[in-house]
Order: sequence, then structure tokens, then C-alpha cells
Amino acid sequence: MQTAPEPEWVQRRSKVAPRGGDGRRMMAAKTQALVATKRPDSGGVEGPVISLLANHFLVQFDPSQRIFHYNVEMSPNPSKEVARMIKQKLVENNSAVLCGAYPAYDGRKNLYSAVEFQNDRLEFFISLPIPSSKSRLPYGEFNDLKQKQQQLKLFRINIKLVSKFDGKELNSYLSKEGDDWIPLPQDYLHALDVVLRESPSEKCITMGRSLYSSSMEGTKEIGGGAVGLRGFFQSLRPTQQGLALNVDSSVSAFHESIGVIPYLQKRLEFLKDLHQRKTRCLSGEEKREVEKALKNIRVFVCHRETVQRYRVYGLTEEATENLWFPDRDGKKYKASELLQGSLQL
Repeated sequence: MQTAPEPEWVQRRSKVAPRGGDGRRMMAAKTQALVATKRPDSGGVEGPVISLLANHFLVQFDPSQRIFHYNVEMSPNPSKEVARMIKQKLVENNSAVLCGAYPAYDGRKNLYSAVEFQNDRLEFFISLPIPSSKSRLPYGEFNDLKQKQQQLKLFRINIKLVSKFDGKELNSYLSKEGDDWIPLPQDYLHALDVVLRESPSEKCITMGRSLYSSSMEGTKEIGGGAVGLRGFFQSLRPTQQGLALNVDSSVSAFHESIGVIPYLQKRLEFLKDLHQRKTRCLSGEEKREVEKALKNIRVFVCHRETVQRYRVYGLTEEATENLWFPDRDGKKYKASELLQGSLQL
């Protein structure tokens, strides 16, 4: 009877290394390469078609494109939101000095441009209108405050060239050209990351490296004065296929943008019937609960022409009707009297 030859993988396993004098197996001088098992067919077409969702997208960039890195200093120091407004107005009003460039800004101190500016050091003065809280009200109200709402605040901006670089090192790192070890060029990678975040940062709420917006399936009330917003996290990552943009969806909770009293009524059970218990003061335990709910929350006043933001530190020991404040002449007034006198309540 004639037997068929054994498969290759069986032959490899049957070739046992010889034993030495001490009984140990001796390693063969020549090893054979493993061969992957082939598919029985080309994959077939009878199975159902399924959709695959990807969160990695290849990024194409020009390695020869130079990027100019500038350091930005603004005085007085604005918030990131205001800083982006200043940068927007600066680009619109000084296109010739910036050589027609539209640079990408991270909201702090880094500005990246594909075109070199006229000078390595530039100084600008930008006047920005201070937004009014009363301008949020329906049209036709507070028309007498129109002139006051146009108050301008002057900012001084100093821009200085820091470095120039291109993507050749990153391209060499991704292609593994040459035998020498090449470090990952973090400065060029950070510049590309700022460029990719430029547009969404102007339209979304930024939290770390994540961006959130109510335009992504709206907001969802989750109770306790909080709402849930959908967003995404994005980052650039070098892969064997090339540079890839990783995008992951996320959901985060935010304080609902409402009045302080309605917020507390949603957050604390004992304040839901506040209209029925206005004459009773808060107990010690209730006061601690209110302070805990408001601690470090940012609020803005709505009884003035300009928006002024504060962080809540705590509650006063006395009720509002028992608080006294001296005026410039030293005469004392109750807090309620000051409000009624200045705001005509």
C-alpha cells in the first residue's frame, strides 16, 4: 500500500532534533520558515454585507511645506474664548502685514502659519467690544443702552517668530528611511494637530483634547441641573500605514445655562417649593448643601450693561435683607436698598 506524503506542517513537527549524550535535545543548525495556511477560497460572496465604522483616517501632508511657529502674548491676559476673537479680528484687519496668511491658533501662546510674516516681531493693538448681557434680550428692549453696549476694550498683542520647520523628518520617521534611528518630530506633529483643531475649536466647547457641541444630536437633560453633550476626541498618531487621525466619540456632562435659583431648584429637593417658603431662612444643613452645589461654579450677573463673570465662593452669614454696605460717604445702606436705588427695582 502506498501512502500519501505528509503535509508540510506535519513534516516539520516530525523532524525531532536528535538528543545528545546527556539526553537533552540538540537544536538543528538550519530552521525552516513557517508557511501560513491558505484560505480554501477567495473569500466568498454569499455572506451578508455589513457596514464597518472606522475611527482612524489617513492624513496626507506635504513634507516640503514649511511651517512658521510664532509666540503670541496678549495684554491684558484674556480667556481662550476672547483670545480667539482677538486673533480673528487681527487677521481680518492686518492681512497685508501677515502676507495674506490665515494662521492656526491654539488659544494660548502658539500661532502656526504656512506663510512667513513681513517681520519676525510684530505688535498690534486690537479693540474688542465688550458683550452686554442685556443685548441677549429680545430686540427693542433697552434701546437707551445701545451706546453703552458698544464699550471697547483695548488689547496689546506681541507676536515673535520662534522656529521654522517642515515635514521631512516626520516623513522619514513614517517611511523608516535609512538605518539611523529618527525621533518623532513632536513640534511638527503639534502644529498639524493645532491646524486640524482650528475650525472645530471656533464652534465647539473645548475640554482638554475633546470638543463638544449641542449641534451633535442636541442636548439631553440628565437631571440635577446638568445636561449631556456629545462630542469627540481627536489626535494624530503615526502608524505603519502613515500618519492617521484618531477620532473617538464621547459624552460629557455640563451645567445647564440657567439662572442660579432655577438651577438650585433642580439640584436640591428642599428648594423646589421655594415660592411657598420665602419667609423662612435656610437651616445650617440646607446652607451647606447650597454652598456645596454652587462651589466654584462660574456665574455672570445679568443686571449690568456688561457681562461680568465670577466664581461662587460661598454664602453670607446673614440674609440679604440684613446685609449693610457703606457708600462712598460712609453712610450705610441695606443691600436691598442699594439694588432698588441703583437698578430702580
